[in-house]
Amino acid sequence: LPLIAAEDTTCCPSPGAVLALLNQQLFRSTPAQKYATIFLGFYDQQTRQFTYSNAGHLPPIVICASGATHMLDTGGTVVGLFGDMVYPEGRVTLNPGDLVVTGLATIKVEGSPGRPGGPLAAPPGGGGRGPGRF
Repeated sequence: LPLIAAEDTTCCPSPGAVLALLNQQLFRSTPAQKYATIFLGFYDQQTRQFTYSNAGHLPPIVICASGATHMLDTGGTVVGLFGDMVYPEGRVTLNPGDLVVTGLATIKVEGSPGRPGGPLAAPPGGGGRGPGRF
């Protein structure tokens, strides 16, 4: 589950739009019994906004530095099973010390947008396969 911080998020389609396109592609090109679950989010390091959509995946949980928690459950059904699906988006602000816990990775938000390399860093071992700091 690699995560990418884009310097210019205006160039990228939204997570919901990407999931809708992926859904159409899989729906048209795979057998009827094939589908996938996916959680997709884009992080804007300048505003600390994380915009996401969930396509049937277990919802990640945000554990705030304050101890509060909430699920990132906005989205739709799996991709590839039904045509013409819409994937609503959610948006949260991630603050220093917040954790985003998914089924595959833990993402920790550290520092400020002005620190060298920005607030995102590759997780140890790469590829988002274990706890990472962001």
